[in-house]
Amino acid sequence: METESLDEATEAFSKAIELDRSKGWSYSNLALVYMRQGKHKEAVSLLLRSIELLETNADKAASWNRLGSVYRALNDYDNAVAAYQMADEFASLDEVIAENPIEAVSEPERGVEPASVLTNRGNGGVDSCRGPTRCGASRCRGPYRSGTSGAH
Repeated sequence: METESLDEATEAFSKAIELDRSKGWSYSNLALVYMRQGKHKEAVSLLLRSIELLETNADKAASWNRLGSVYRALNDYDNAVAAYQMADEFASLDEVIAENPIEAVSEPERGVEPASVLTNRGNGGVDSCRGPTRCGASRCRGPYRSGTSGAH
């Protein structure tokens, strides 16, 4: 019965992406379904795309956390730790903004733009960017797959 439900969820979230490719939660939720189905490698690119599209720090933190779980399931512990650190960083940003709304740094001031320098970490084509990133962090310790996110 669960397999049937997961197949239906896969169809629904795939259709949602087809109808509107700008909704980050559709990608993140499809990745969650893939995780439940054991399709962890397929979930990675979906979660990376969701992080690019999601707008709030809390939403990005949730997808980074899911990405950490995917990498952990793939026994890729370096990238799992990096993804969990990014989740923590984005969750912390929300706390800073809540405590100091006037002093909080906005994304444009933080220089959010695609990273131009990538360092291959030698782990199956997964890269980690340096400098301001498209994901919204001031410095990214997170994993990225070459070619999955435009200039990133």
